[in-house]
Amino acid sequence: MGLSIRDVKAIFRPTVVPGARRPRASTRRGIRNRLTAREDMVIGGVGVGTIIALWCVLTYGSIVPHNFLPTPGMIWDGLVEYHTQRHWLFPAIGRSLWRVVRALALVLVIGIPVGVLMGAFSEVDAFLRKIINGGKAVPISALTSLIVLWFNLDD
Repeated sequence: MGLSIRDVKAIFRPTVVPGARRPRASTRRGIRNRLTAREDMVIGGVGVGTIIALWCVLTYGSIVPHNFLPTPGMIWDGLVEYHTQRHWLFPAIGRSLWRVVRALALVLVIGIPVGVLMGAFSEVDAFLRKIINGGKAVPISALTSLIVLWFNLDD
């Protein structure tokens, strides 16, 4: 007993209730409604543009002193000067990116199997849960000096 394409389409066809009203376009906006990809991109761009415009108004309008918040032009000039005089801005960015990629790889190689084991076996979960929860209670700023001692400043 097989299903034809027509049967499958009939199963997934939305049901029309007689006398039911279709929602108006104005009720589309509401709590937890989804945006289209284009709407999300436009609204996100407007958000970033608003922050940049506010930054320009505050700095070029001399509302905030330049020693507290530099202008976008000052930031750009500083980046260009740093790169032309020292020639190591982009290699430093590359080294930092490589460290982040290696750390992500370690997290994936170690964290996923441990998480799967903890989710699958309650004995493994009971064994590791207290250790992991204790580690989550330690602030990151407290771990920074310990990590520097363990791994040195080179890495």
